[in-house]
Amino acid sequence: MIKSFVRQFLPEPVVSAYHLLLAKVANLSYGNPSERMVVIGVTGTSGKSTVISFIGQLLEGAGRKVGWTSTATIKILGHEWINDQKMTMLGRFKLQKLLREMADDHVEFAIIETTSQGIAQHRHVGINYDVAVLTNLRPEHIEAHGGYENYKNAKLELFKHLSRKPRKVFRGTEIGKTMVVNGSVKEAKEFL
Repeated sequence: MIKSFVRQFLPEPVVSAYHLLLAKVANLSYGNPSERMVVIGVTGTSGKSTVISFIGQLLEGAGRKVGWTSTATIKILGHEWINDQKMTMLGRFKLQKLLREMADDHVEFAIIETTSQGIAQHRHVGINYDVAVLTNLRPEHIEAHGGYENYKNAKLELFKHLSRKPRKVFRGTEIGKTMVVNGSVKEAKEFL
């Protein structure tokens, strides 16, 4: 309640800078854990949790060590639990802590449900994504963004972020940056 009260008096650039600073501090606090694994970000209007589960199960079936965070569940290796955080994309410190736990457990692939609201609040900053996946894009859940164009641009930021981050070397192999976009999305070319 106090947070909402104070926020109404702060200009948006101040609020955005606050979120950005928190993301950078969280990443530094946990030792930049995304550098120690391949990170896949899944975004879209719907189907994100299902796609995360499918990707995770495919990787596990190939004998890989996997962790993920989605609306439905959080998983590190063989331990899976319900996401009871009431947040689709975890807050900066919780997300970085989870990534650090994954890195410490030698997870090879981390799959993160990356929401437009999380991106708008810079929760993705400090995460070196290697793959970005767009499931679909429809004019839903746009109230927080003030319109479809802002919503789309928040999703686009994940793909821009991916292309700006340096490639990492994981287990002696340079990991390329990959974008997977549902071709039926009318803005598919813009995302690619």
